[in-house]
Amino acid sequence: MLMDNSLSKVIRWFKGRMSFEIHSIDYQNFQWQPRYYEHIIRTEKSLEKIRDYTQYNPDRWDADRNNPMSKKFKV
Repeated sequence: MLMDNSLSKVIRWFKGRMSFEIHSIDYQNFQWQPRYYEHIIRTEKSLEKIRDYTQYNPDRWDADRNNPMSKKFKV
């Protein structure tokens, strides 16, 4: 049986509702982060990898290929 309230529908509703509420308080410049996607954590290894990324990624920003100020940045 296929559920109508799949995770993607719930997230889509949440993001739509939050955008509506934020714009209604006159914060017109609000945007969701581009290229962001949701990820379901299924294993301890996946959780540990995400925790590592979250903790250490700010320290790696200077060398990140997505950082326009990085020496590795390519147009």
